[in-house]
Amino acid sequence: MARKAFVLNDMAREKVRHLAGVGVRQDDIAKIIGCAPKTLRKRLRDELDRGVAEANATITGFLFAAAKAGNIAAITSG
Repeated sequence: MARKAFVLNDMAREKVRHLAGVGVRQDDIAKIIGCAPKTLRKRLRDELDRGVAEANATITGFLFAAAKAGNIAAITSG
């Protein structure tokens, strides 16, 4: 019996981007959205990369703002 084709939609793309951004492992993301890890990496590479990049940018922005405000812990964590 052949496998059912994996169908992508905007909701799945957004979920992958979010999960990648909060640090969920790719194998687990694949299970959550119902595809093989290889399919995830092949068809959703941009969402995986974008989610991580956006999360890093957000955290960096918060640290920068805290450091500018004089937060010593934020200044020394860089």
